[in-house]
Amino acid sequence: MNRSGIVKGGVVAALVLFASSYLRSVVLHAGHDHGVAFPSFADHWAEHGGGGGSGAMAAWILYFVIAGLALAWLYALARARLGPGPKTGLLAGLVVVVIAVILPLMASISLGRPIGGNGLAALLWVIAEMAVAGVVAGKLYTED
Repeated sequence: MNRSGIVKGGVVAALVLFASSYLRSVVLHAGHDHGVAFPSFADHWAEHGGGGGSGAMAAWILYFVIAGLALAWLYALARARLGPGPKTGLLAGLVVVVIAVILPLMASISLGRPIGGNGLAALLWVIAEMAVAGVVAGKLYTED
């Protein structure tokens, strides 16, 4: 496994996720991301303010970097069994979206916090952006 390839693919995948998240917030939420995966946090922020400060931005950037590195690492692991290519990157992206978005969303829904507004469109957007980021991470990962 090539660690520098994982870092290179992971950082670029994180940039893809960050740019897509920004675009999603502009298109679907009029410039405010209302927390598709964690609607209870979004409700709290809407009622009490907050969520947009430098600490929140740092947390999102950290999330994107960790997700990007996880995508590249999963691609590197899966490549040996599934072979190199976009299909493997797509599958890595879907694994990360299930762990990082779908499972927390299911937990939130089970606690009585349903998806509201543009939530379904945002969820589909997140699935697509994570799949694209997985393909990008796989494209940049090499075994050299």
